[in-house]
Amino acid sequence: MALAAASIAHSGFPTGAHRRTPHGFFSAWNRAEIERAVLWVAMSLSGIVFFEPAPFDLLILLLIGLSVVGGMHLPRALAVPLVCVGVLSVTGLVAAGLSTTMVASARHVLISIFLYMVLIGLAALIARNPARILPVVFGGYQIAAVIACAAAVIGYFGLVDGLQKRSCATTAHAGLSRTRTSSAPSSLSRSSTDICAI
Repeated sequence: MALAAASIAHSGFPTGAHRRTPHGFFSAWNRAEIERAVLWVAMSLSGIVFFEPAPFDLLILLLIGLSVVGGMHLPRALAVPLVCVGVLSVTGLVAAGLSTTMVASARHVLISIFLYMVLIGLAALIARNPARILPVVFGGYQIAAVIACAAAVIGYFGLVDGLQKRSCATTAHAGLSRTRTSSAPSSLSRSSTDICAI
């Protein structure tokens, strides 16, 4: 809790005498507050991926939507990255259409396009006010690191019933998928299975 309070305190959210009364729900002040809050929560939950789309994915989509509604500004410095991800997206879709496993290829390309959107959206948001946005990003990452480490310790020592079994089941499924897509056996899959069998 102390770490969360510290990260919020240094995240650039105006408090007390620094607050100003917004003139509307989507005013520039209020929108910036909402965007930073959503970004902080998204970064804090970035290590939680029990299902897809993950909470991070949904919150980032919400953040991009808020930015678009508020008039997202793309700085000139993002022109080259924007062209690059545009070319990658188009060529990826063309390649997926020519693939023998079209559904799997298209899914991969669509996920890649989403990640490109996250890249451009976060870069545009940070470029608008680096001094206020970067502390939000790093503060959220600190919380995500604490959550991930706590979950790892709890799962490793079996402090919560069922958590280790769920982790092992996920690892086994991932190892089976790698084995099916590779002609060589996966040493990582064998070692993970041995650990779970202990």
